[in-house]
Amino acid sequence: MTCGDVERLLDAFIDRELPAPMLLEVARHASACSPCDATLRQFATLGDLIGQTLADDAAALDLAPVWPAVARGIERSTRRRRWAQRLRTVPAWGVAAAALAASALLWLQASAPPTRRPVRVATARLRPDQAVIDRLAGKHVTVRSEPKAGMTMIWVDYPGEPVR
Repeated sequence: MTCGDVERLLDAFIDRELPAPMLLEVARHASACSPCDATLRQFATLGDLIGQTLADDAAALDLAPVWPAVARGIERSTRRRRWAQRLRTVPAWGVAAAALAASALLWLQASAPPTRRPVRVATARLRPDQAVIDRLAGKHVTVRSEPKAGMTMIWVDYPGEPVR
């Protein structure tokens, strides 16, 4: 190995990124070559100083205000996740509630006495100025007037048999 090879591999040697046989060759050359040995020692010392400076700066950092903000962010994320989980269960609860409401409605309709529905007497298509009254045989007659539409409806309730 030559001094040029050591100079080219210097950074990788200091960072211990070379394979073991290559590390061994650079170390053997540096032990026999005093200029390469001095350069390697300078780089090693520089790396140690930089590492110590970074460790001192990291130890001097006051992270006290950071942790409450991190905790708030974690809590917000946890709350969102809880709501997302709740919302995933909503469709199942909604289906169950809708089924319960539908069965209650059917039960109430089945147990309620039958109601009479008004039967529309005039069913022909009419012109705006035409009226048709078939017959009013029932006792209960209801007249509805819609002034905005210009329409009058007459509803007859037949208490007995249905209209044919």
